[in-house]
Amino acid sequence: MRVLRDPLYWLLGVFLLLLWGLPHSAPLFAHWFPQLERPLYQQESFWQLALAHLLLVISGSALAIVVGFGAAPAVMALFLYGLLPILQGTLAGLDSVPASSREIAVGLGMGPWRRLWQIELALAAPVIMAGVRTSVMINIGTATIASTVGAESLGSPVIIGLSGFNTAYVIQGALLVALLALICDRLLERLQHALSGYAE
Repeated sequence: MRVLRDPLYWLLGVFLLLLWGLPHSAPLFAHWFPQLERPLYQQESFWQLALAHLLLVISGSALAIVVGFGAAPAVMALFLYGLLPILQGTLAGLDSVPASSREIAVGLGMGPWRRLWQIELALAAPVIMAGVRTSVMINIGTATIASTVGAESLGSPVIIGLSGFNTAYVIQGALLVALLALICDRLLERLQHALSGYAE
């Protein structure tokens, strides 16, 4: 069966299984870390943290808002931090469009804007998507440390674990962040391949 051979479904399954299973794994972590009084992160649910983490990544990659302390500065930082790879990918993609394609578009009577939207961006899409992919990967990692400025994310167990010398918390958060990054990377890789096929 093709689905069973696809690593994306396995990664997604393990991620969802961990989101469901970690809250029930207190005895396991108590066994692994007997010196810790509270070996399982329980301040917020892992589902809530995963959704908050994804929201930070999505909004940080798409817009910028600056107000106060908490999620808003984290979104602004993620936006600015993720902007450079997208900009670099866009410039590199547009630069890679063959001159012959531009000449054909001019010969067909296309104006600059129509040529940009219908020819240049379509041909540059795979390279632009590579920049978006890099940006999202950066933001998934960076959103993890957004918890240091009061934003809820999967980094909350990591930051609390580091500050409280609780290795179990760090492992729980880091495991989910790593799986989320792998899942997003696989999804964006597929989109990039689809765009490459379209551009050809």
